[in-house]
Amino acid sequence: PFDELKIKAGQFKVPFTIENTDYTPTKMILMDHPMVLDRLVGSSEKIGDATLKSTGRELGIDIHGAIFKGILNYDLAIFNGAGLNTTDNNKSKDVVARLKLTPVKGLTISGSYYWGEYGKDFYARERWSVGAVYDSKHLLVRAEYVGAKTGFEGGELDQDGWYALAGWRFNDKWMVAARYDTFTENTDARSETEQTNYTIGMAWKPCRPTTCMRT
Repeated sequence: PFDELKIKAGQFKVPFTIENTDYTPTKMILMDHPMVLDRLVGSSEKIGDATLKSTGRELGIDIHGAIFKGILNYDLAIFNGAGLNTTDNNKSKDVVARLKLTPVKGLTISGSYYWGEYGKDFYARERWSVGAVYDSKHLLVRAEYVGAKTGFEGGELDQDGWYALAGWRFNDKWMVAARYDTFTENTDARSETEQTNYTIGMAWKPCRPTTCMRT
């Protein structure tokens, strides 16, 4: 009904983390998401014996809006939590809350929280994140941390990961970027289950909406 209160329903991106919602495939600089998004935000998320492939999307309803002339944005959403194109698999609903602060043009600071239970065994699916991005005409700098509790038969895993990305736009067509990202499958055995990736790449936009990438 107005900018301070909007409602959307259907199957859409979960309002969790900056990259999952604000850097959709048409705005991505590198060819893939960092590991922590793949493993904790539904692209190749392992919960119990299942692998949830939701591409960061769920079926639900989201109340959101912008206040203080767009300086503060909020989301409060409820989802099935069963994955993409899948009917609900338990009686529990997943809840997501997010706040985004934009104090100056180009700078966004974000925090989000996800609570849910997955499958007939009600495995824990709890995630929290904090991050910031500065995106100007030429410079892009973005970093986020995600922590999690993920259920499995007999217990829960504490997991976490973070990434940092920096890029430079030469013009509307060419951009280079580099990213460091790390993910820990089990923080109680960090040295045995931690993986770190380094990525560097270039993006070329010959015309909208086409992007060619090399990493």
